[in-house]
Amino acid sequence: VARQPALLDPQPSSGKSFDIDIDGLEIEHLLLAEPVVGQAAEFSAQLSLDIRDETLRGVDLVVHRLDSEDDRLIALYHGGESYALSLDLYSAPGAVIARALGVGDRGVTATALGHGDASRGNAHFEAVAGETQLLIGSSVWTPTDWSMQGEAQLDALPALETLAQRIGPSLRFNITGRVHEHTFDAHGESPFVTVSLNGTLDEDGELAGPAHIAATTNQLSDIARESPFPLGAARLEGELRRARGTTAIHANLDAQQIDALGQTTRLTGPVEAALTERAFTLSGDLRAPQQTAPLFVNARLQTSLEYDRRRHRFQLNRSELVGDAVSVRAQGWVNGDDGEFSGEWRARKLEALASDLRGEAGGPWRAFRDGEGAQRAWTITAAGQGAHIDGAPTVVPQLLGASPTLDTRMRYENDGITVTFARVEGEHLRAGATGRIAHGNADLSLEASARGPLDLGGAAIDGAIDATGRLTGRIVRPTLSMRGAMSSFAAGGVVVEQPVLNFTLAPNGARYVGHADVTGTASDRALTARSNVAIGGGALALDSLDAHRVPMSPLAAVRSR
Repeated sequence: VARQPALLDPQPSSGKSFDIDIDGLEIEHLLLAEPVVGQAAEFSAQLSLDIRDETLRGVDLVVHRLDSEDDRLIALYHGGESYALSLDLYSAPGAVIARALGVGDRGVTATALGHGDASRGNAHFEAVAGETQLLIGSSVWTPTDWSMQGEAQLDALPALETLAQRIGPSLRFNITGRVHEHTFDAHGESPFVTVSLNGTLDEDGELAGPAHIAATTNQLSDIARESPFPLGAARLEGELRRARGTTAIHANLDAQQIDALGQTTRLTGPVEAALTERAFTLSGDLRAPQQTAPLFVNARLQTSLEYDRRRHRFQLNRSELVGDAVSVRAQGWVNGDDGEFSGEWRARKLEALASDLRGEAGGPWRAFRDGEGAQRAWTITAAGQGAHIDGAPTVVPQLLGASPTLDTRMRYENDGITVTFARVEGEHLRAGATGRIAHGNADLSLEASARGPLDLGGAAIDGAIDATGRLTGRIVRPTLSMRGAMSSFAAGGVVVEQPVLNFTLAPNGARYVGHADVTGTASDRALTARSNVAIGGGALALDSLDAHRVPMSPLAAVRSR
């Protein structure tokens, strides 16, 4: 059982029930081989079991270890009028039961004790691994109602690691019910999500008909950690049904805040999920509202994924985000420490990203696990080519040309993205960036080379331009600082030879503002100039221009030539 042997494929339920009645089964000697959990052991066991119509009526189990005192399990439960509940589980650090639960280095103890009868009573239960409280809770019942409440530390058990990563490391729960009405109301809360479920139970305590389910989260990114963009508050509401071993959810998802490239939208629509012993599946069809950010006009997200619970394999069968301005397609898989995703991206309308630009761009992308040991991380590569690039400021299409190319390689590590390189090559420009992007903040080093002639609207740049700088701050609206050396610069009838330019631009409302200074020589005289700079509305503006020319010494004049 611990090795999870291969089983036959499940068959449709016949609808028949079964009874099990074991009275006084005794196993005098049970050998457990070392490969099962990493330690050989010898046990004895006694078992009585009563199951009627798949409902547990009673169990009496005693398991003793024969070769040491490191493991024991004594469990007793009787339902009905002869109600009884007790549990005594102990497994020392390194012992068999602790190893089987994945807490071999800490050991585990668990107790439960109930008092009363079938109509009125109470019970308390708890479990501890080392010094970590795994579970603690209690239940109370009367002839009219019943309740159960408790807390669980999910991240303390390896078997619950995947669940803990999705909903948070801990869970608090509270369940109440009415006996005669057969109704229940359940509430669970973890650091990432809150879930409420209410419905009706049949005579056997199974769900009868649909139950209403509502789940909310303040940060959907905490649950959907694979998302490349921040996801804010979300709400799922609908109905849950259970039949023939399958739990199914039909609901509406409202993802209230999705932030991508400085723009925000909302996606809503139906989702369907199903959970069986073998797999979890999910499909959704979400749409953006009519009034939304330019990037998401008429956007529709369709997704189909599944998780194989036995193989621990996640499969993204299809995910497509398609709208007037953008389209992204993805498929891929994750299994343990390995995985790969791939697809295509296309920006159909660059004006949705920068209102004064025109054109489109697109290409393939790929994400895969790379590296060894502690250095293993997700690596992302992307490439693309632009088309019909135009717009303002006019220097942008001059630099890029009609069809620039781009490529990038990044690694997701240390709670952020390491940009190994990001490069763009246009008709008159080659530029690259390296650095880090963490929690939406960028710290990138830039290098760029360009060649003229470039027309800046009254000013002209000839020859080569080489520049270095930094991009810092929020990645959607960063601050840019650059230092560049040019061959020549002409403005207002003045030609500046070998100018050196320093400038800084920072976001200010809908514009970018900053300052620039330049040094060089003009007509054999040293030149210095300073100006405020503003970019907005498709225009580049200079104001408060202050320029000075001073005579050069004969030696400096010779050197300048």
